[in-house]
Amino acid sequence: MKKSSLQSIITAAFSIVFIEPSHGKNEMEKCQIIGFDKSGHEIGLIKEGMADCKSETSTCAGVNKAGEKEAWLYLPKGICEKIQGGTIVK
Repeated sequence: MKKSSLQSIITAAFSIVFIEPSHGKNEMEKCQIIGFDKSGHEIGLIKEGMADCKSETSTCAGVNKAGEKEAWLYLPKGICEKIQGGTIVK
């Protein structure tokens, strides 16, 4: 999948957060977003400095490197499963 297509999918998924009503629930879940580079290796798709917390090389918000597979975001419950490459972290 082309990088621009992946970015479009992720952008569309995040826009759902603002479109779908929350029905009064503020439940959040951790979401890792994994894709593939040109050579087929798995990479994280969260931009550098944009993760909410914890990766293999960093301990908290805003200090992740681009492409870290372990980085994750807090998203409203149910959104992660709508993102291609999104995995809920327990």
